[in-house]
Amino acid sequence: MKCQECQALLPTYVDLEASATDEGRVQAHLQHCSECRAFYIRLKEEAELIRDGWVMEMLPDDFAIEVMQQIEDEGIEVEKSHDRLIKRQRSMKKNTLLIPSFVAAAVLFITIGTYVSPTFAAFLSSFFQTIKGELGLRQAATQGFSTELNQVVSDNGITLRVKEVVADPTRIVLSYVLEDSKGQVLPDLYFPTEGSNKLYVTDTEGKVIRPNPLFRRLDNYADLVFPLQNPPEQVIVHLEIKGIGSFTDLQAVNLNMTIPVDLRQGIAATKQMKVDQQYTSSNGMTVRVGQVTYAPSATRLEVQTDWSQESKETIQQQVKELQAKGVREEKAIQLLSSYYIDFTIQNKAGKIIVDSRKHNFYTESGLIYSEIRSDEQQTGGEKVYYSFAPFVESSEDVFFHLEDIIVTQQADFSLAIPLHSKEKWGGEYEGNYYEVQDVQENKSTTSPTSSYILTIDSFQRFEDYPEWLVTDKAGRTYEVEYNREKSRIYSDEKGDHTVNTLIVKEVPEGVNELTLSLVTVKKQLPQVDWKIKLPR
Repeated sequence: MKCQECQALLPTYVDLEASATDEGRVQAHLQHCSECRAFYIRLKEEAELIRDGWVMEMLPDDFAIEVMQQIEDEGIEVEKSHDRLIKRQRSMKKNTLLIPSFVAAAVLFITIGTYVSPTFAAFLSSFFQTIKGELGLRQAATQGFSTELNQVVSDNGITLRVKEVVADPTRIVLSYVLEDSKGQVLPDLYFPTEGSNKLYVTDTEGKVIRPNPLFRRLDNYADLVFPLQNPPEQVIVHLEIKGIGSFTDLQAVNLNMTIPVDLRQGIAATKQMKVDQQYTSSNGMTVRVGQVTYAPSATRLEVQTDWSQESKETIQQQVKELQAKGVREEKAIQLLSSYYIDFTIQNKAGKIIVDSRKHNFYTESGLIYSEIRSDEQQTGGEKVYYSFAPFVESSEDVFFHLEDIIVTQQADFSLAIPLHSKEKWGGEYEGNYYEVQDVQENKSTTSPTSSYILTIDSFQRFEDYPEWLVTDKAGRTYEVEYNREKSRIYSDEKGDHTVNTLIVKEVPEGVNELTLSLVTVKKQLPQVDWKIKLPR
């Protein structure tokens, strides 16, 4: 799993709403990726703050008057009702507010908005709705590419309220809340975006141009993100929701909504610039930047990676070798075709304005999301669309820097482990260190076999979840199970370590030694140094 995919799943993982498959993949990734762990910890802390609330420091009595005076100074029409504002503000001050400070600010400005011209009030609503969200949406809203909808549908005591839509040729983003019968926002805003729920975008003739949006949870609302590729001018978003809540505990509802979206304004403000330059590494990995799209809510970069024919043949040979050792073909292909690139986009002075290793929600230079187009994939290669916030300084020259290419290759490393020894056994390989710290026997009560529980400490240069083949001197291969719940992480002068528990099943009596063979290893390709100027 790549960092971008992990971070897209983390909101549902934090709220215990991820599917069992996604939960396992996220847990495995977090064991070895310090940046995603930091992102996870921050999401978890914010979720706890939102649940618990905190006391907001009250604003001074004359705050509203000062704000209104500044608005008038800008030439915006304001109703002269200062006394009424003061009275309302003081009445609010009587009670301690247990709500996040940005929500309180939104309440204040909505109050002020009733005295301001409708255009300015709509701007405030849009801006503060996404104040804690993504930079790209905030920029698009300030430029008029958002539309306040407040469209609702209700069933079984639940109301879906779609508050706002931001749309351009790169994506449609719907901001929504779920409310109970009293109009209170539900604490759980999640619902599956696939399965019995159908969420998709069509053209005006009903042809589906985008199924299954991305789900993103924010502080007091959620987003549905529909990435687009060369959409028509008029599209329709369809929401057919049959259940809300987690996959395992859905509440039945029947919430159907259609939302027409006019993309003409966004299309007119979008530029697609051809790049068509490529780099080929020493081992046959090709990285090609196809085009860059400048849209109101995002800048999107198309990057295609692929192997040379010679490299593909090498991978196919490695797959056969792993199969001969007992690794399933599907698993071997998945492991060996796993690779990723790291890049930055910098201005002329060398300042990093985009970093593919960071996430946009907490670093404005980070990615919003990335997406692989499955219908454009080729064997051993893929086309990825990276989206990030629009450049603030639009006139500056910017440069794409390919920083790293990390590939997965067949490993040539093993450890022979005496089963009844209390010593630690370990070794170093490709800058990584692996150590078996403990071996525990669990004898079967129904057969003359034992299971062995091995505790393995792994320090690895690149985030990975090590896969092991376990054999004995007779050449027998054993079934292996990983106990994810007993995994832990610690740090020392080398960096982050992961301690995993490996369970080797049905080892016969008389077997006193097992060999652990590492299946694959991640490597950084040497001398990756490619820089190109992006057209503007």
